[in-house]
Amino acid sequence: SFKKTDVARYNPVPKAQFDSLLCDMNGDVQASLKQVVRLSESLISGGLILFTLKTSGVTNFKECNALYHEAIKSANAGGLEKIACTHLTYNRLEFTLFLKKTN
Repeated sequence: SFKKTDVARYNPVPKAQFDSLLCDMNGDVQASLKQVVRLSESLISGGLILFTLKTSGVTNFKECNALYHEAIKSANAGGLEKIACTHLTYNRLEFTLFLKKTN
């Protein structure tokens, strides 16, 4: 089924389990990760998360690196482990983080 709603208002059906989550939200990275961590409670153990790390507004490498490390720290605190990170050359403002649920 399809449900159009704000992610902050979405609650999975009780006891629902998902194999994976995809997050390509615009806006604040920490706010996006907060929702991903919340929804990851419905992921199976070892479930996969694809998270687009948006870097628009970042003006230099130091800021980009700090944003990346803050995102990984928040993901880890929420029970998510980084598997990989890719940067596609045609989109210099985004990275894709591959995460998995560890608990």
